Parts: sequence; C-alpha cells; structure tokens
Amino acid sequence: MDKHTAALATLLLGIGKIARRAGIGSGDFRALARSFGEQVLPTDINRRLAPALSPTNDGESTWQMLRLAGELAAGKSLEEEPDKPSRLQTILSRLGDETRIPASMPIVPLTLSQAAIFAQEGSSTEDAASAYSDLWQALSNDAQRLTNAEGDLPTLISDIYYLLAQYGSNIPAGTGPDMEDVSLFDYSRVAAALACCLSDLEAPTVARLAVTSDQDRADDNTTVALLLEGEISGIQKFIYTITSRGATSALRGRSFYLQLLTDAVARFILRTFDLPSTNLIYAGGGHFYLLLPANAVQSLDALQSKLDRLFLHFHGGDLYCALGAASLTCADFASDRFGSAWRRAGMAVSDRKRRKFAELGNELFSVLGTGGDETRECQVCHYEGDDVEESQRDETDTATVRKCELCRSLEELGRDLRGASAILLADTDAIPSEGRTYSAILRSLGLSVAIRRSASGWTDLPNNAQRAVVLGIQGMADDAIVATVQRQMHCPVARGFRWTVNISPLRSDGSRATFEDMQQASQGLKRLGVLRMDVDNLGTLFSEGIQRRDQKSGATVPAATLSRVAGLSSALSRFFEGWVGVLCKDVNERTRANTGLEAVYSIYSGGDDLFIVGAWSVLPELAQQIRSDFGVYTSGHPTLTISGGITLHGGKEPLYQAAESAGDALEAAKDLDGKDALTLFGQTLYWKDFPEVKRLQNELERYVEESEGNRSLLHILLDAYAQYRTTEKELREQGIGRTWGGAQQVIWGPYMWRTLYLLRRLADRPQTAREEIERLIDELRKEDFAGLLWLGLAARWTEALTRKSVGEDEERD
Repeated sequence: MDKHTAALATLLLGIGKIARRAGIGSGDFRALARSFGEQVLPTDINRRLAPALSPTNDGESTWQMLRLAGELAAGKSLEEEPDKPSRLQTILSRLGDETRIPASMPIVPLTLSQAAIFAQEGSSTEDAASAYSDLWQALSNDAQRLTNAEGDLPTLISDIYYLLAQYGSNIPAGTGPDMEDVSLFDYSRVAAALACCLSDLEAPTVARLAVTSDQDRADDNTTVALLLEGEISGIQKFIYTITSRGATSALRGRSFYLQLLTDAVARFILRTFDLPSTNLIYAGGGHFYLLLPANAVQSLDALQSKLDRLFLHFHGGDLYCALGAASLTCADFASDRFGSAWRRAGMAVSDRKRRKFAELGNELFSVLGTGGDETRECQVCHYEGDDVEESQRDETDTATVRKCELCRSLEELGRDLRGASAILLADTDAIPSEGRTYSAILRSLGLSVAIRRSASGWTDLPNNAQRAVVLGIQGMADDAIVATVQRQMHCPVARGFRWTVNISPLRSDGSRATFEDMQQASQGLKRLGVLRMDVDNLGTLFSEGIQRRDQKSGATVPAATLSRVAGLSSALSRFFEGWVGVLCKDVNERTRANTGLEAVYSIYSGGDDLFIVGAWSVLPELAQQIRSDFGVYTSGHPTLTISGGITLHGGKEPLYQAAESAGDALEAAKDLDGKDALTLFGQTLYWKDFPEVKRLQNELERYVEESEGNRSLLHILLDAYAQYRTTEKELREQGIGRTWGGAQQVIWGPYMWRTLYLLRRLADRPQTAREEIERLIDELRKEDFAGLLWLGLAARWTEALTRKSVGEDEERD
C-alpha cells in the first residue's frame, strides 16, 4: 500500500471508532470506517482502501502494518478493549506525579469557545452515549460535502484530517489508562504518519515487527522512522529590526511571514519525500517536527544545502534553517525512551546551528558580497541591493525612507491581514522566482499564499496550483468559499482551519490605529507597552516531564509517547493560537467602548509564547487574565506555569530595543525560583502576589482621586522605594541580605524611619484621608518593613496611571 493510501486508511479508522461509540451498527470499527468511506469518497479510492479496512483481513500485510503503526503511536502493544463512550482526560491535568481530580473534555466539536476547549473537573460518563450520537450526526452531515470530491489523495487526506480534527480532538483514542488522555485526533494523525513511514519498509520486515512482542521489539535495531526537527534562527532580529514609528503593518507582516516560512519549509520537505500532511507533527514559533521514512536520513545533507542556498540568497544569512534528526527503532516509541529520542533530535539541531551554512563552503562568500553603499541600503532591515528605493514610511506618514522589496512586500502582507478571515495555501512547483518579495520566497519552496479579506475578497489566487487548502482563522472555512476557489483555480481544494491571533487595533472610524494612537490611548502616562510571555520549562516538560502514575504500582513512570507529545503540542497551541486572541479581542472591545480606540495589537501568539504591543495601562491586567485562564486551562497543574515581562516605551524608541527590554523583563521573571512570575516596572513578583499588589494599587489610586489629585503620598512611597531598591542592589552585589518574596530583603536603614515619619505627618494634615494612610502604614510595616516591596510597586503603578501632564518632561521619563 502506498504512503498516501495508508495515511487515509488510518484517519478513516479514527472515524470508524467515533461511529462505533455512537452506536452506529454493530460491526467492527474497520467495517464502519469502510462504510463511511464508501458513502463519501470516490469509488477508485475506496477500492484502494479495501485491503486495509476489511475486518476479515487480520493476517493481511496491510492491516498488520496499520496495526503496528497504531501500537507505535501508543508506545506499546494494544489489547482489544470495549470501545465504550467515554470522555477524554486532558493531558494537561495528568502530567507529572501530582494526585489531582482528573479533568475531562466535553464531547463536542472543536470550536474556538470556552465551552469546547476548557476541561471540566471529574470524569463522569453520564450522557456520553447521547453526546457521541450528536457528535456523529454533526460529523456525518459535515462529511456530505465530500461526495463530490475529486480523487486527489493528498487533498482527500487534508479534508479527512481536518474533519477528524474538528470532531476527534475532544474524545479519547481509547478507554484504557494508556489511551484515555490522548485525543483520537492526535493518536490517529500520529498513527497515519507512522503508517506512511512503515510503508517504505520491506513487507517481511513489517510483518516480523507486527507480530513481535514489546520486549522483542526493544531488542530489535531496525530503524523504522526518522524524527526530523527544524528550527529557523534569527527570528528576533528579523522581526524587531524596525522602529516603532510607522511599523504597525510591517511588524504583523514580518511575524506572519515567519509562520508561513516555517510552513513552507516543512511542506517542502514533505513533498521531497512524497509524504502527506499527516507527517507534520508540529509547526510553530519557527520550529517544526516531521516524521520521515527511515531512508530519508541519506538525503538530509543535500536537503540542508538546498535550504542554505535559498535562505542565504533571500535573507543574506539573517535567517537560517537548521535540520536535525534522530533515527527511531520500535523501542524508541516506548514511553520510557521517546523523551530521549526527542532530545537527540534537538541536539542534532544545536550541532547544525553551530555550523551555519557549512554545507556551502566557498559559495558563502560569493553570495554575501562586500557591502558599504549607503544609498542601496534598506533603512528598515539594512539589506543592501538594487531593489532598494524610496518609499512612503507608512500609510499614515508621508515621509519617505529607503526600503527593499522584501520589506515593502511584508508591509503589504501586514495590511492584507487586517480583517482576514481565511488563508489559502497552495502547492506549486518549487521554482526559483524573480524578485525578492515574501511570495517569491515562498514560491521557491513550492508554496503560494492568498489571504481572504472580509471586505475585499481574496488577494491574488495562484493560477498554477496542483492543489490547495483553505484555512479559516477562527473556525472551519466556509463551504461556499471553498467551492468558489476550486472553480477559479481549477484544482482540488480542501477545507480546514487554523486558529490565528490576528488582532489589529482600529480607530472609531474603522481606520487602522498606529503605535502613536495606542500610546495616546494609555491611561495616565502616555507610553507604549510591550508584553512578552511564555510557558516555563517547556523543553524539559516535553523531553522529561510527561509522566503518569502507574495504576498497579502507584509509582510515577515516563509517559512521553509520540501521541502524548503531539497532544501536548495541540493543547498548548489551542490556548496560544486561539484563546489568547479571544482575550485580546475582549480588551479591545472594552477600550473602544471607553475611548473610541482599540488598544491591543497581537504581534505573535502561538506554540507556547506571545508578544503583544499596546497601550501600557491595559497590559498588566491582560497578562494577569492570560495567566489566570492558563491556570484554569491546565486544570491548575503546578508544573505548567507561565511567566511574563512588561516594559514601557516612548513612540520614538526603536522597536528592537523595546523587544529586547521586554525579553530581559521576561528572563528576570523566569530567573525566580519556581518561575510563574511577572516583571512589571522593573520589579519581579510571583503571580500569587499580583492580586495583593493590584489591591494596593487600587487603594492608592482611590486615595489620589479622593484627595483631588494630591500625590504627596505617592511621592513619599516612591522615594522610599527608590532608596530601598538602591540599597537592595548594593547589598546583593556584596552577597548580603535574605530572601523574601522572591527578592532580596534589605537590612533596616534610616530611610524606613523617615518614611514612617513623613506618612504620619501627612496623616495629620487637614483634609487628608487619615484612616487610609494609617492602613497603609500598617501595610508598610508588615514582615519587618517588607511591605515596602509591594507598596512601592503599587505606588509606581499608580503614579503612572494618574499622571496628567503631557509634554517634554513626560518624554524624558
């Protein structure tokens, strides 16, 4: 059986399991999968699928191959078990050795809603049967659109893949303890990828491995697949080498281009080895993981050389794609060994990054050139070439700067993304293209892209595509839109979805808000804020932390199967690529209602991290909401935490400096023991302390309002806080002090007594809120004056929120 047929058969088996749990007929799930295929797929395709989906062919080599793929995906041999209606125990609640109430997913189609992506405590199977019946009915109705599908296997695989993603992501792969925390979708796509790899092996080898016990497989050194990791480096510099002024469209375009570039490289590699989309295990944040046939290892150096030439030609060495692989035997898929295989692939990538462009040898120098001509230098990215020309700085700024062709095209991409509802990815011939636009670069990798803008339809649709997929960015793409595209492009088109945080702020008149607008929308101090967050210890979690408690022994055992790793990736992506966008949209709706201007701009959110720019005053509570919802999303798992950093910047500050400052703030938060922290106004605190600081900030703000703008209290607290931080720094450098609340607690000093004296004098003044000040004095004296740490931060926060002056002094702040 060829690779594509094997992948399609495996995905259909997943649909057969849904049918069986819904009580459709009484047959084996293979028979139900075959029946489903006969209803919606072309006759010739069903003929090719028959050997794999016939329940009478248990000893047939094709079925043995698919069964072996399923066992490797599960990490162990599978025993027949009653496929009863059951709920998915979310992997986010079962990681590690913590004993907690399990959390289960609702048995509903996957949609971008809290009701569909957040787990619920408990594992009740009440009403599960009727929920499966409803799920099957919705799936069956949705699948009817396939009855007119053309017989293009890669397109059919994509259609069934996204169908299973929508209806199989919230239900378990099996009912036993080894499979109840893996979604049917993630298990099926991994099994399909493995089936593709196994189909490249000799039939006798597959037959031998299929009937071998787990113990015997552990001693077998046959390589059955290759885990390939790819990483695009240089992302930070590429995105942030632009100034804040007039950079709104360019920034979003650059960020999204890197996502497209990651996709393009991954898809290019899949086409190189004639593999379907199922073999892409994960792509995001400049990383991707592919499952390739074992013999692909022989082609990796040549593949690396191709990518080196392309990246060097178009990006001059600013971006680099490193490939690294780990060969996998059957034993490597076991839960106690897969983490090691994952690390091996990562180490191979690290080794490749240390030898950037080494495959090119002397070619490297002929491509780089000499440089030195300022008139041919792009003032945005510093590329030097003949395509640099004077261009308008931004659509809202008539001043001109020199821009290269790539920078101009990325600005256009950013503008196209505003209000986008769908993205089209089309496979084309990978032919070097004229020019240096983002679309030319992607076409050199065999990918053409079009964006559907709600108001004006599609950007240019490619006219030479072999096949395409339309992806809705908030949900499944509309059938009518897909049908229209298929007629216009004259090629098979699949339908799917990819959640994307695409939040671009608008003014009240519907025009685009600039960085200057967002800065002016800040309450109090007019500053632009930058928020960066990411999940703590994620690399370690993937390679070492996926564990579960053995039901028989009670011991904690490794559980990092490929299906679980894929499931963890999917779960994190749904939060960062989906739910973060919902929270950002909520903030914009509130600020627009209050000020007539939206205040949050999502630069990137995906994988396990995010980068958001906006009015600084809304970012602390947005960050806290993200962290709070992440805690709920992970069912309060103590090892799944998220840290963040927020910094404030003037509108004229280069964006790369702002990005670096926010990155430093994030790193400061991640340097705290246990992490799960935030850095705000240069002070790092654990998230558990944030509500207390916010409470104090609210009290101080209320005091300023009630005292008609009297800021004497703030000045006293800020002066004490500044002296505290200075003394803290001096003592830390000397190695003196003790830990308190994650920070160095300084020894007592005269400024403490002076602060108390000034506060009591302030309390004795007429028309002063004496009780409030006395209460703050009590707060200040908590834990040997440690209360100053949070009171000082709250005062700094309040001072910025209540500042009224606008002008030169503020710009120097």
